[in-house]
Amino acid sequence: MAARVPLVALTAGEPAGIGPDLCVLAARKSRPGRIVILGDPAVLRERARTRGVAFDAPDYGPHRQPRSRHDR
Repeated sequence: MAARVPLVALTAGEPAGIGPDLCVLAARKSRPGRIVILGDPAVLRERARTRGVAFDAPDYGPHRQPRSRHDR
């Protein structure tokens, strides 16, 4: 039987708070699973830009699997 890969959902929370920053930083770390960030993509990109952090997260939809870092 194949091992199941954990799926972790992070909510960005209030756009003016620290949540978007934490999501951007958390997405950069390599983890044994998939991370889905629930938040406004424009806010996340802007927050990454202001921090000087590269951030490339594909959109996630109910009928599409998120691609992993290794699929790029």
